[in-house]
Parts: sequence; structure tokens; C-alpha cells
Amino acid sequence: MQSRRTEKRTNQFRSSQQPDLRNRYFGPLVVFLLLFCVIAGAIFLTSEKIVLQKFLLALVKPMGLCWVALITLTYLLITNGQRFLGFFAMSITLFFSLAGNGAMVYSLASVLERPYLDFQVTSAPRYDCLVLLGGGTSFKQNQQSQLGSSGDRVMVAAAMYHQGKVEKILCTGTVIKQFAVEGVPSGGEQARELLIRVGVPEEKIELISGRNTREEMRSLSKRFSDSDDRVGLISSAWHLPRVMRLAVKNGVRAEPVPSDFMTGFGKFTILSLIPSSGAMQDNTKLLKELLAEKMGQ
Repeated sequence: MQSRRTEKRTNQFRSSQQPDLRNRYFGPLVVFLLLFCVIAGAIFLTSEKIVLQKFLLALVKPMGLCWVALITLTYLLITNGQRFLGFFAMSITLFFSLAGNGAMVYSLASVLERPYLDFQVTSAPRYDCLVLLGGGTSFKQNQQSQLGSSGDRVMVAAAMYHQGKVEKILCTGTVIKQFAVEGVPSGGEQARELLIRVGVPEEKIELISGRNTREEMRSLSKRFSDSDDRVGLISSAWHLPRVMRLAVKNGVRAEPVPSDFMTGFGKFTILSLIPSSGAMQDNTKLLKELLAEKMGQ
């Protein structure tokens, strides 16, 4: 008898709690969805249809869905009085928004790339040797090398050769043994293949060892320790400040040849608010370079 009474009270308590929970979360969620519909409607009325399509497409991508979920969670926690958890969720949302923001990419990149913005291949000096740092190529299952996200490095090297700006090109990039895949050439070999494909003679290209920037500078130090050759270093403009610091530390006398700029002509739009995976990846690279600068590396 006693157990039945206890069970009955438990069921009554649960039934009384369920409507309360629905009221606590259902109302704020409806308000949030209505607000979203108002924003989407405003975009539709004030912009072309394609803008709304791009806005909705950005939201249903993984980064967009995570962003919306974080905003929704923050809103529900704060409106239901859970301020500590709400502000914690807000901090994560803010970090996520900034880390994946394209405008942040332009801001960080401009700090690193500002010294090189005036560089033009046509007005570049003539070099005895041009060092093409690895990282601008990839190799896929079609068994051919192709340009990667930093492939402008290879294009600048080829352009300078065809314009008579350089006698010889050194390609760096050695496979890390633990990450090696059978049949996949090193970064330096991939760059050589691409240069040959666009008309640079094979005899004008050499490979030099180096699994990262530090090792590449050590190899160059041995190669040019007693040389009077004028040497140019090609890398991404945002990466060049660290490259030049390491070159000086290793006694490599070389001049920067920038490529693969990230600093663009940023214009704020509604899409700028939505984080993207590409922007997050770029911000990660740029923060690494800025931290290395602060640490003197």
C-alpha cells in the first residue's frame, strides 16, 4: 500500500514538472525562431534572391549549424535564469564566431603581409637562385601533382623564370617518415613536376631537403654559406616574416619573394556573421605565425 502511494506521488510530481519544462523552453524557442524568420524575411525583401540562398546554405553547413546551435543554447540558458551556464555558452559562441570569421582573417593577415603588398613579379630583381619553399602542392589518386591552397608559390616561381628573373629554382619539402605514403612524392618533387609541366626545364630545378622551415633554412645555410649568389625565398606572404627571421638566424642571405596573399578587399555583409571552416583554418595559420613572432621564433 505504501509503495503504491509513493509511486502515485512520483507520477503526480513528474506530470506537474513536464508542463513547466515545456513552458520554460518552448516560449523562448518560439521567440527565437520568429526572430530568425524576421531576419530571413528582411534579407529576402532588401536583397536579391541569391543572397538569401547563400545565407541559408551557409547556415546548414556544419559550421553554420554548430553556430546556430550555440546561439540557441546561449539564448535558452540565459532566458531561463541559468546565467552562469548562459555566459559560459556565450563565451564559447563568441570565440567560435571570431575564429571562423573572414574579416578576422583579413585583419590578422594585413599585420603579417603589409611589408610585401607592393611586390610585383614584373618589377622584381634578377636572382641567381630562387628557393621555392614547400607547402603549395598536393598529390591525389589520379597519380598527378596539383596546386594546393598555397599553390600561388609555384605560379610565382614559374612566372619569374619565364620572365628571365632567375637562373635556377630550388624546391624544398621532404617527406616525414612517419607520415609517408607509398607512391606519394615529396612536396619538393611535386613542385618540380608542376614546374616542368608549365615549361621550366628540368635541369634548371634542384631539390633540397627540409621537413619544416627550420630544416629548410639549415639546408640553405650549408648550400650558400660561401656563396655570393643573390637568393630569393618564395613563400606565402603571411609566412615570410617567420621565414626571414629563421634565415637570418641560420646565416642565410636572401631576399623575400611573397606570394599567396590572404589580405583581401573585405566588405561586411550578412554572410560575414556566419563562421566558415575555411576562415577558421586561415585564422589558425595566422595565429601560429603571430605567436611565433611574439616568441621570437
